[in-house]
Amino acid sequence: MAEHLPARIEPTLTALSGRPRWLLGFSGGLDSTVLLDLLQQFLALRGEAGLATPALLAIHIHHGLCDSADDWQQHCRILCRQRDIPFCSVDVVVANSEGGGLEAAARQARYRAIEQLQQPGDALFLGHHLDDQLETLLLRLFRSSGIAGLAAMAEQSHQQPLRVRPLLGISRGELHSYARQRGLRWVEDGSNSDQRFSRNFIRHRLLPVIAEHWPDYRSRLAALSRSARDSSELLDEVAGQDLAAVASRDRWGQFLDLASLAGYSPPRIKNMLRAWLHQLGLPALRQRQWHAFYSDLMAASDQANPVVALVRGSLRRYRNSIYWVPENPDVAMAPLPVWNARRTLDLGAAGQLRVAPVTGAGLDRQHCFQPAFRRGGEKVRGAGWRHSKSLKQYLHEQGVPPWWRHRVPLLFCAGELAAVADFCVCEGFMAAPGGAAIQLQWHTGELPLGGV
Repeated sequence: MAEHLPARIEPTLTALSGRPRWLLGFSGGLDSTVLLDLLQQFLALRGEAGLATPALLAIHIHHGLCDSADDWQQHCRILCRQRDIPFCSVDVVVANSEGGGLEAAARQARYRAIEQLQQPGDALFLGHHLDDQLETLLLRLFRSSGIAGLAAMAEQSHQQPLRVRPLLGISRGELHSYARQRGLRWVEDGSNSDQRFSRNFIRHRLLPVIAEHWPDYRSRLAALSRSARDSSELLDEVAGQDLAAVASRDRWGQFLDLASLAGYSPPRIKNMLRAWLHQLGLPALRQRQWHAFYSDLMAASDQANPVVALVRGSLRRYRNSIYWVPENPDVAMAPLPVWNARRTLDLGAAGQLRVAPVTGAGLDRQHCFQPAFRRGGEKVRGAGWRHSKSLKQYLHEQGVPPWWRHRVPLLFCAGELAAVADFCVCEGFMAAPGGAAIQLQWHTGELPLGGV
């Protein structure tokens, strides 16, 4: 079977032969060494046939996590030099700060480093094989990862950057046989035998026991993974259709409309919430977070402002919407420079104030203004109002969510409040008819006003 490996992955490689570059994640281990050999063979045959070939670049990520890391790097560099393959090594620092474990942190560091080198149109080849796929499936099964987790790894990603795993249907044993036949040399990671790591425990202890009763477990689990992937893709399709009717955005951020959301069943809401968070680059909710979302956010009264804390931010309900509120730096409380209302004013975490000339009613641009933010107790009286009101009440009436109210830019002139962002011009600061009037435009720095 090993001698047939080139033919088995040839359709995948041919379909990608029009790409400008092929990048290979090259650790120097068995799987990436075999893949390097297969890719080089394929490109050489195309070159001999006079066909256009992508440029091949081997990328080694130096984690520095073990004493042999320098030796592995040198092995990869020498092997690529002997084969006349361009080689690049990148040093990374692995920070296990999000609680996913050292292996997950190292994997994310690798992907981030490679993505920095990946250009539009490039294909990134990874050496994951069938045993990796089955180990991943079992890991995710025990972590209760759901249908998407049981789908394990895809042979090709559907979005950029493009990741390709042409060996995903080939077992480790077949790769080993192929490497011996070809006389390939590779490095062995000593940590692969350390059964304190869950993946190694599955490989060395669990799978041999399973094989005693189900010798064909590879084909059984691979079929389960394919079925789960079909189901996962269907759920993604349904979630995309549902989100088109439920998800939106305004100047305060991205949100889900509760009136629309209420018409769906809990499993369907959970499915679209998972997809929405994925679009935002966030992990799916844990079970307790899901309960809090459903019982607290969705069931809260219009006057309540419940919060569900997530990684790097939170979900918050305001009126009839559930917003994603990312962690942002707070606004600077030190005085901002005096502004002449003639150019864009950078407000830091509060966005920008821009100006546009206007014919008719507008802010009198003959003044200079002192920008500031709400501290509490301010009063506002808009031009033409009979009475003043508290700024807190006014911002509530204007639909400003609580987490944005301390970021609303205020313009003062000689100690008097002259304008509240682009909501109102205060009494005494409206330009005279025919005078130099401007319209303020507050860009929050979140998303464009007016929706998608």
